[in-house]
Amino acid sequence: MTYIRYFRNTALILCAMWCTSSSAQDTLAVHWQHNLHSADRPADLLPERTSRSGRSFGRKVVEDLHEAGYLEASIDTLFSKNDTLYPSLHLGPQFTWSYLDLSQIPPLLAEGVRLPKVRDRRFSHQEITNLFERLLTRAENHGYPFAAVRLDSVQIRNAEVQAQVRVNLNDFVTIDEIKIAGDLKISKPYLRYYLGIEPGQPFDRSKIMAIEDRLAERPFIKSARSPTVRFLGTGATIILELDRKPANQFDILLGLLPSPVEGRRFQLTGNVNVTMENQFGVGERFHFNFESLRPQTQELELDFSYPFIFNLPFGADAEFDLYKRDTTYIDINYELGIDYYISQRTSLKVFARNYSSRLLGINPRTIRNTRKLPINLDLSRTTFGFELTNSKLNYRFNPRRGRVLRFRAGAGNKTIKKNEAIVALNDPADPEFDFERLYDDLNLTSFQYSLASELTFYLPLFQQSTLKLSNRSGFLDSGTEVLNNELYRIGGTKLLRGFNEESIFASLYSVFTAEYRLLFSQNSNIFLFTDFAYIQQQADGAVIHDQPIGIGTGINLETKVGVFAISYAIGKQQNVPFSFREGKIHFGMVSLF
Repeated sequence: MTYIRYFRNTALILCAMWCTSSSAQDTLAVHWQHNLHSADRPADLLPERTSRSGRSFGRKVVEDLHEAGYLEASIDTLFSKNDTLYPSLHLGPQFTWSYLDLSQIPPLLAEGVRLPKVRDRRFSHQEITNLFERLLTRAENHGYPFAAVRLDSVQIRNAEVQAQVRVNLNDFVTIDEIKIAGDLKISKPYLRYYLGIEPGQPFDRSKIMAIEDRLAERPFIKSARSPTVRFLGTGATIILELDRKPANQFDILLGLLPSPVEGRRFQLTGNVNVTMENQFGVGERFHFNFESLRPQTQELELDFSYPFIFNLPFGADAEFDLYKRDTTYIDINYELGIDYYISQRTSLKVFARNYSSRLLGINPRTIRNTRKLPINLDLSRTTFGFELTNSKLNYRFNPRRGRVLRFRAGAGNKTIKKNEAIVALNDPADPEFDFERLYDDLNLTSFQYSLASELTFYLPLFQQSTLKLSNRSGFLDSGTEVLNNELYRIGGTKLLRGFNEESIFASLYSVFTAEYRLLFSQNSNIFLFTDFAYIQQQADGAVIHDQPIGIGTGINLETKVGVFAISYAIGKQQNVPFSFREGKIHFGMVSLF
């Protein structure tokens, strides 16, 4: 194939000469000088006009002709006169494949690469280049980083090409170790499992190339420089220079909402959130959250996760949640889960969850008068289930691209417990009535299941913007009426903005979000959003449907002491229209340390 390279080089030299000597006119007509008959002329590859600003005219024409199988094609002379360009073209025959022998490709490579069928087809340089790239990529990802591919036994007769593909795998290379430099405190087993790279494994270039992106997904890791690989004999050492990155989070969020209390225009709500990452150097996470959503209503959340127990692809997590709603009831949840890391970005958790709800007080007069149980009752529920998660974000705190996919399902037995205060009630007007009979119409034990999902996508726009599209849904059913104090509570900054915190109760909800973000620094953005929801709520045997909508705007601004956040949202629900007087303002500070 030496003479083919000669023609290519000649074309490039002539192209460069024409580019440097051309005048500054906008366009030129092209008059091709050749001895071809019109039927043989590849008109679609020979343009009739060209722009003087397109300095790669000659190079592109020759490359297109070579790709079309005209391997001898060259522009021998090139000059311009007046408004016309006169290239002298040597075309030559269109080469075709007679035979390409692929039998010498090792089975390891042939099994994972689509091999071309080139007999009686025009010769395509790009097709051969793509084949070589696929073979080399396959080799590099299976322990052969120094593999070489070439065409051998090349024969050309009557413009027909015959050749054989030869692969030299060279040395088989394995991973010796991962060396860590820098001030980050992190265990090597955690890093090996997280990156999916273990000593003794075959060298895999795809995993090496993914290291930087994988490290960027961890909030507590800062990569000082790109990973490097040192080869010694048949072993490879991966060198990572990692520094500690502030990732512990301390948030204070305050909300200013219209007050339901007569004489007060506003009420203050608050949230304190603390997250600790990698304190022991094993990638563990501790989370604490306390909320005071409304007068006499508080919620406390604690959760802890520990990955890669005993250096195995398993982790454990525990959660505790306490919710007290004014003087009505108190909920206590705790959950234990075992995580299995299917891949670097996908995990499967199996869990056991216990939920109990206890009434803090009852209204005896209402129960006596109506002979009905309250909408909230004492109950307990034990649920077993699984949760599947797939996450890939370029940056967790302020992502521009990526996704979060999560699906959760659980099932178990629900038990309604008779409240002693209700059972002990008596009616002076009817002393014979036994209030315990109010429970007779209830199914005290039932089978209950729940489903929840989250689909979130960040789509990059322009150079510094992103569009967040998401859906979060939940469904709860037990074959009988779902009690008010076991319904999902949505609304507020976490889900469905523009409404009071956890003010909407639902047995089924689906919230769609479209949010445009302009990112102007690593942790800063301005956003516009709309939340649209569909909800169902059971009440007194009837099902209520609603389609609330929330719209708003806000800003997250990075400062020296943390990220300051403020947002404003208004909501519309059923027959209640949008009202700026009912708008919700939330502001807070997120500090990373």
